[in-house]
Amino acid sequence: MKKSNINVEERIRELSTIKVLGFFDQETTLYIYRETIILSIIGILCGYLAGIGLHTFIITSLPPDNAMFDPAMKISNFLYSGNCIILCVRMNSSLN
Repeated sequence: MKKSNINVEERIRELSTIKVLGFFDQETTLYIYRETIILSIIGILCGYLAGIGLHTFIITSLPPDNAMFDPAMKISNFLYSGNCIILCVRMNSSLN
């Protein structure tokens, strides 16, 4: 909620220009939410790439001798983490 408010406060001139051009209140709100969702998706994808790189580095550099686990990355790992982020973004958007 605070991030969206800060985003709006910093860009008040841009949003005022959009409203002057004829956008309705709901269209302006959807503009902000759409931007937030797109940036969240970009962040998820960048996080996936960084996470895969870090996972590979850690597994190859520090193999555990006394622990047994499956070092393979599964698609479900990505789906769970992505869904958690999307759920948090939606909850944040609905609180505004």
